[in-house]
Amino acid sequence: MRRLVDMNLAYIEHYEASNLNELSAKSYLKSDADVEQCDLILPIGLGSFIEQIVQRNHLLIQLNTIVTNINIPTDKNDPIHISTQDNRHYLSKYVLITISFGFFHCHPHDHMLTLFVCGKISTELEQQTDEEIIEQIFQCLKRIYSQIPKPTKWLVT
Repeated sequence: MRRLVDMNLAYIEHYEASNLNELSAKSYLKSDADVEQCDLILPIGLGSFIEQIVQRNHLLIQLNTIVTNINIPTDKNDPIHISTQDNRHYLSKYVLITISFGFFHCHPHDHMLTLFVCGKISTELEQQTDEEIIEQIFQCLKRIYSQIPKPTKWLVT
């Protein structure tokens, strides 16, 4: 899934979101001369973009429901165990997690946001305190979505 998203974003020079319900992007076709410009507007945001990738590449979506538990093993070769609200269980190598920002309106006093950080930056974050990590993440999120509420609870692992 990650490679497909990367491939579809490969020619997008700049993207921005005035709110998370709409993602606007300038897209350029690959050409040495007379580069043709076209604007890509996704009316319902990144979710519709993922749906387009799935439909175009004939991917089978196995899970589109509320997840109650995700068990990520320490060994990268072991599968991820996923449990759902309707008592179904899945094993997967990759998981794409989305959190609806409507959640914040339904639960105005309990704000939760899950972020997974991996790769080179995770090593750099290990040398910082939880408060420093939270502050950096929140500064970044505020640039993307200025109305995001500050979470009431933190868990940094």
